[in-house]
Amino acid sequence: RLAVFENGKAPAGKDVASELCIEADGVAIRLQRTKEKRGEIKHIVVYEGKEEVNRDRFALKNKLILSSLKNGTAVWEESFAVIGEKWDLSQTQKIFIGGDGANWPKQGINYFPGAEYRLDPYHLSKHLTESLWHDEETFRKVTLAVSLGNWEETQKVLAQAANNTRGNRKKRIIKLI
Repeated sequence: RLAVFENGKAPAGKDVASELCIEADGVAIRLQRTKEKRGEIKHIVVYEGKEEVNRDRFALKNKLILSSLKNGTAVWEESFAVIGEKWDLSQTQKIFIGGDGANWPKQGINYFPGAEYRLDPYHLSKHLTESLWHDEETFRKVTLAVSLGNWEETQKVLAQAANNTRGNRKKRIIKLI
């Protein structure tokens, strides 16, 4: 981290991957003998994709796992340095960063040029259900648009749903957008 972010040394990774997936999540723990009573272990898993092991079972390809108790900025700086030492990021065409919607995983897009943040499937489904439980047709349209990767249609349908509702339902849809 110091070599890259304070001394300006570029990481020199050797592995080449056209696409990298980075998943970030935290686990709350109780701390002992410290001023703060709780902390968060931040986990980052990086991999090149998934490969089928056997029917309906997949394994992460060429994975790297990182964990830290540091703050989000320090975690991403360390992760960038370690990932850059493994992979030649100049040859990586697409980087996807996934998380549960917390702020620190979203910070990863600041360290990996061109990276896209995506809400993980569990939390996306949860937010869709919480926001659109009362409107099956809109729910169906949005899930179809999301599954096709049609973000313009997703935005359009959600904006229309927000215009047609009021109160807490409207607030949930706006938050989902």
